[in-house]
Amino acid sequence: MSKPVPLSRLDAKEFISPANSACQGCAGSMVARIVAKIIGKEMVRQEVACCGPAFGNIQQPVFYGEIFEGAGAMMTGFARAFKRADREDIRVVGIIGDGGTSDIGFQGLSAAAERNEDMLWICYDNEAYMNTGGQRSSATSKYASTTTTPVGELSRGKAEKKKPLPLIVAL
Repeated sequence: MSKPVPLSRLDAKEFISPANSACQGCAGSMVARIVAKIIGKEMVRQEVACCGPAFGNIQQPVFYGEIFEGAGAMMTGFARAFKRADREDIRVVGIIGDGGTSDIGFQGLSAAAERNEDMLWICYDNEAYMNTGGQRSSATSKYASTTTTPVGELSRGKAEKKKPLPLIVAL
């Protein structure tokens, strides 16, 4: 089980620029910044076609994958390459939104979890595809309205329950 990290243990160095081009209040950029401070300079961040490139990066390698569904495979490859190069001190970390985790990228995450790959996948769940206009994802809560919710007086928002991703991955 994870344990809280005291603020005194956070690296004072900024690895992710606090002033970046992410949307105001973006959970993803805040998560990326704190995770980078916890893990430090031995972190390699994987991104996909999502908001991640807007977070900015000062002194950590970032591997940007053009395809949404490729994060699990790319992270697996990097983790295995670092192990083969005897650099297991380097942490491969994916900081990926709910669309790239629970929908488009789920098969890669599922396969990596099933193989127990040595990587850290962090999903910043803002309950919609925010980078492309706020469309619903399987992580959108039941009854929530998004830009793709049908309109009209009979509309009640998303009809399906939110996908229980942590439970699915834990199984």
